[in-house]
Amino acid sequence: MLRIIISVLIVTSISLISAVQTASADGSQAAQGTYTYDGVIALGHAQYMAKNFDGAIAKYKEAKAMDAGRPESYYFAGCAMIQKHLFGEAVASFKVSAEISGEQNPVMRAKSLFAVGIAWEMQRDFKMAKSAFSAYLDFAKLHTDANVFIEIAEQKIEVIEKWEQRVADNQVVKDRIISESTK
Repeated sequence: MLRIIISVLIVTSISLISAVQTASADGSQAAQGTYTYDGVIALGHAQYMAKNFDGAIAKYKEAKAMDAGRPESYYFAGCAMIQKHLFGEAVASFKVSAEISGEQNPVMRAKSLFAVGIAWEMQRDFKMAKSAFSAYLDFAKLHTDANVFIEIAEQKIEVIEKWEQRVADNQVVKDRIISESTK
C-alpha cells in the first residue's frame, strides 16, 4: 500500500514540478525566493524524495499556511508523517484532507480516506483500520469514477476480520489453559 501512496506522490510531484518551472519561467519568483502554493508543494516533494521527511513536512506546512483550503498539503504532510512513524498526526492530516476535499474533489477524498486506513493499519490498530477502510469502501462505491480500489478495501477488511477471529479463537484457548492450570 505504501507503494501506491509513493506512486501517487511521484506522479503528483512531476506535474507540480512542471508547475513550478512554468510559474518561475521569467525568473522573477526564483530571484525573489517566493513560490506559489504548487511550487512549495513541489519543494516538499523534493524533500520527500530525498528522504528528508522533516523538511518535507515543513514545506507542506508552509503550503498549508499559504492556502489552508486546499487538501493536497494535508495529504502529502500525512504521507511524510507516515514515513516518520507519526501515525496519529498522519491520520489527523489525512482526515483534514478528506474533509476539505468533500464532494468537489472525490479523487483526493478517496486517496485521503484510503490513507487513513493505511495509517491505522501501520499503527496496528486494526479496529480503527477496519472502520477507516469501511468508510473508504462506502465512499468508493458511490464514486467509482474517482480512481478507487474497491477490491483492495474489501480484501483489507476481510483480512482484518480473519485476524480478529484468530485473536478471539486464541483467547478461548488461553482461557481454557488458565482454567485448567488453576484446577
